[in-house]
Amino acid sequence: LGVSNLYFYLAPTSEISKVVKSLVRNVRSAKEISYCTLLAIDTFTQTHPDLFQPYLSEFFIHTTDPACCRNLKLKIITKLANQ
Repeated sequence: LGVSNLYFYLAPTSEISKVVKSLVRNVRSAKEISYCTLLAIDTFTQTHPDLFQPYLSEFFIHTTDPACCRNLKLKIITKLANQ
């Protein structure tokens, strides 16, 4: 997650796409890791929503998701769907 943040803030735009797949993969981890990753993705989608559009289905809500993760996933889906 730290490397992803570093890429997002310091790397050229062409390099940012390299970390998207690993971030999306972390969404399926433990709930604590998932929450932190979703917070980062929420921040990234404010300026680069197009990078996460191919992974829209990864943000679908599951019955086992905690409420905090559900809310973040809904927020992210809304941003991606409005593009």
